[in-house]
Amino acid sequence: MLKKTIALAAGLSLLTGCLASKEFSTLSTTLKKGTLLIRSLTVSNPSDGNTKVTNFLGWIAVGGGTPAKLERDGAQIADSSKLQSNSYSDEDSLTNDLNPGQTYLYALDFGASTATQSITPALLPDTRLTSTEPQGNTVAANSQPVLKWTRQGALPKGYVVTVAKMPGAIGTSLSGGTPTYIAFLQAASHSTQVTYGTPSDLAAIAGDALLSSTLANMEGGFFAQKNDPLTPGNYAWTVVAIDHDDAETSFAIDKPDSIGIFTVQ
Repeated sequence: MLKKTIALAAGLSLLTGCLASKEFSTLSTTLKKGTLLIRSLTVSNPSDGNTKVTNFLGWIAVGGGTPAKLERDGAQIADSSKLQSNSYSDEDSLTNDLNPGQTYLYALDFGASTATQSITPALLPDTRLTSTEPQGNTVAANSQPVLKWTRQGALPKGYVVTVAKMPGAIGTSLSGGTPTYIAFLQAASHSTQVTYGTPSDLAAIAGDALLSSTLANMEGGFFAQKNDPLTPGNYAWTVVAIDHDDAETSFAIDKPDSIGIFTVQ
């Protein structure tokens, strides 16, 4: 489950990206008024295929105190009782009231002033990948096979590769499997392949504690960075595209387009 609160330190980590997305006259003046910081994450959950948007809000105010209320597009979504920890997670609900590509304006009432900030959740990238190798191959235990795919769409910002050991027959998804290798990769460096066990190098996610912990805690564990040795059994793997805006404030991870399989002996 996504954590409902983010520590102030995590809220501060939002600052760099948001400063890049909006001009401030002077930082000191802004902090006195109160600064609202936002990150957005759009994910197509590999467990069920549903797309979910979460906007993470953190704030800083030199004067301290708890904000009176938080509004989204002029409508209150939280009162002071939900704003005690310098952070708030605005999550998509069953009514789908948060949508990729739509801009949302948040206003945080500090009493003497109101801090505003907008965010546009990223659209899902166009994966259009074919898992090509290993595909039906047999590899040796404790080996590090090269995972290869064919890209048909535009080059995204990155990829997430997931390998899972399956308990029985392999179907059309990794659901039910136990992830053994998961890495967030720069697409520029790994455009069509990666060696099993290669560490994550997409710093925009792997180097961000907020996004990494949020993804790691999603149901199924398919976004928790991992690198376990290959042991005998049947495996399935997939690769999906990741995109984010230039300010690294809005991220999106697509759903699997194809599944590769291999056996370890």
